[in-house]
Amino acid sequence: MGRSLLAPIVAAHPGSRLGPCWDGKRLRNNYRCPPHPGVVRLQAARSPRAEGGPLVLKFARALAVAGLLGVLAGCTWFSGGEDGRSVSVFDLEPGDCVLSPSDARTELTELRAVDCAEEHHMEVYARVDMPAPDDDAPYPGDAAAKAFADGACAEQFAGYVGVDYRDAPAHLFFTYLVPSARSWSEGEDRTVTCFVTTTGAPLTGSVAGTTTQPAKE
Repeated sequence: MGRSLLAPIVAAHPGSRLGPCWDGKRLRNNYRCPPHPGVVRLQAARSPRAEGGPLVLKFARALAVAGLLGVLAGCTWFSGGEDGRSVSVFDLEPGDCVLSPSDARTELTELRAVDCAEEHHMEVYARVDMPAPDDDAPYPGDAAAKAFADGACAEQFAGYVGVDYRDAPAHLFFTYLVPSARSWSEGEDRTVTCFVTTTGAPLTGSVAGTTTQPAKE
């Protein structure tokens, strides 16, 4: 059962946070994935859009609580209604296409997955484990987790979409789920989930392999 912020709960294994959308045209040249998020921290790619601070929403692992808003850091998402099937945010896999919530709740127990041939708002394109020296390694911090996700999701973009993120069509962006401090320590959550999303209109059809990498001169 879903819970909103107006009815607070204590989750056994609260989990991931939703990142912002980055504009690939404005990424810095250095977007390599940090080898360890606790060391490199903020040296992954950032966008000028992030300077005002991204809107971050908490997720709960045990309850699979996810938060999505209609507009988030430049990503325009439309009401998803009740179409599709329910899926836990922690069961998402590359190739899954999902809708935004049908109302303004900031927490959900699930997302609605649909066939990618139908209109949707995000498509999972990668899941990347954040490296840690051992299972007892402390949470590297929100900034470091987001920096790792910036680099990891930018690196994984070309392998799925077919073009370097910096050369992607202007309407395509990425966002991601990253572990929270509590899911890291209590739920052993180490996974970043990367999504392709868009502005201006829903996506129709999968973005997998839809763009060709420009030839190098």
